[in-house]
Amino acid sequence: MFIVLLTTFYGSILVLFELTKSTFVHTSIFSLANSALIFIATNIFYLVLLKQYKSQQEIHKTNEVQPKEIKNTQLKTINLFQAELDKLNLFIEEKKFTETNLTIKKLAINLSIPEHQLRELINQQLGFKNFSSFLNSHRVPAACSQFQDINNIRKPILSIALDLGYGSIGPFNRAFKDIAGKTPTEYRKQYIKP
Repeated sequence: MFIVLLTTFYGSILVLFELTKSTFVHTSIFSLANSALIFIATNIFYLVLLKQYKSQQEIHKTNEVQPKEIKNTQLKTINLFQAELDKLNLFIEEKKFTETNLTIKKLAINLSIPEHQLRELINQQLGFKNFSSFLNSHRVPAACSQFQDINNIRKPILSIALDLGYGSIGPFNRAFKDIAGKTPTEYRKQYIKP
């Protein structure tokens, strides 16, 4: 950029001298000044190129160091994520998601995981919208299993909902319809033989 400006300035001065038809253009002082200006411009151009070359080398050195740091950070994150995921899977296997009034804070304390990390695990890593949708994704399939079980045909839907940790029938019905696509009553009727 600087070279372009310098060349433009130099060319403009030459044009001005040509337009004025000055005899100064044909003197040795003009030739000396012209040579000095070209020499200075060449050196400035060389210094700019050298500076760009050095900055490119620094960028390459920085890029070589960063992947190792990123890999170590990612490895720590993956290990931490895996440990938290293992705890959460054990929680699910033990069917503790049926606990009434379960909150993410209570679960975080139970699993010995900081609450913000548990939120990140559930929302970002596992892809749930929120903690309720995480719980519903386990409670509703458990309800479906109970509706399919012949021993639970006479068990009221409210009792099943309460056993699965819901505080009332309303949230259970909404969650069930969202996930199963049917109301609990409609779903249960499929498995009752006349």
